[in-house]
Amino acid sequence: METTSLRIKPMKKLITIIAFTFLSAISVSAADNTAAQTEPVMSESLNKISINHASAELLAERLNGVGDKKAQAIVSYRDDHGPFQSLEQLLDVKGIGPSIIEKNRDFLSL
Repeated sequence: METTSLRIKPMKKLITIIAFTFLSAISVSAADNTAAQTEPVMSESLNKISINHASAELLAERLNGVGDKKAQAIVSYRDDHGPFQSLEQLLDVKGIGPSIIEKNRDFLSL
């Protein structure tokens, strides 16, 4: 009877460790997913598009003078250089000039 008891304790410990690891992984994954969902792409109250979070598809759809190529250039620039610090930084994106920024200023946010 004692030898069976000695084998069960390590097994319980192993199962506890596996269960803890699994539950920890699930909670971290859920926390990451929640954080991603809270980043605003559009501000509902102001109806503005965040150039730091919006997809290329949304940028192309909602901005005047911005098609698929320019929208992808904005997202690529953001991916390569980090978030935009100002709307004027869009001028650093190939194909985006002052007139595009002015046409869309009321629709854009960081």
